[in-house]
Amino acid sequence: MLNSPIEYVESDRLLKDPLVSVVMITYNHERYLAEAIEGVVGQVTSFPVELLIGEDCSTDGTRTIALSYQKRFPVQIRVITSERNVGMHENLARLAAAARGKYIAFCEGDDYWCRLDKLELQISVLESDPSISLVCSSWRTISEDGVPINPDTLSLGRGRGHYFGLDDIIVSGRIRTLTVCTRTALVKKAMRESPLCKLGRYPMGDHPLWVALSRYGACY
Repeated sequence: MLNSPIEYVESDRLLKDPLVSVVMITYNHERYLAEAIEGVVGQVTSFPVELLIGEDCSTDGTRTIALSYQKRFPVQIRVITSERNVGMHENLARLAAAARGKYIAFCEGDDYWCRLDKLELQISVLESDPSISLVCSSWRTISEDGVPINPDTLSLGRGRGHYFGLDDIIVSGRIRTLTVCTRTALVKKAMRESPLCKLGRYPMGDHPLWVALSRYGACY
């Protein structure tokens, strides 16, 4: 799929049997990356979580920050990069391919999770109902000065704890990547079934991925 060899910068020791793989694509996120990583490694969970950071040949200090955290958390964090910039879609594809967890959660390098029980809550939903393919949540936009730009926005604006489908995804467009948790097998299935993937390209951004996942089960 990739024309450039993938380099894995990781410890000889890896987390044993992670239940969740958090995938974090990053490029020139020097200002934000530490906060994004802290939001993941600070999660309070009853299960093991691995963090995969896709560092896409940044021109600032992003890679230095990623590797410094990998050094601090050598069992939990893997940094995946290559000899050239591959772009955000292929960056995500290589992280998804490397994920070992039953579930995948997404957090890009300029986003962060403000709730330490984010994963615990979402995994409990997925574990309780095998028919659910995707879970998402409310989100908030913050200015570079740290000022909230909008109030908490529920993914579909209807309140809490509801199911939704393809029509809602297409019409609302309110699912934000950092809020999504899904099943790893379904992400890999969506990648395999994409016609362009069969041609050696991975064109699927986040929104098309949510549409694909909605074909495999209920969204919540």
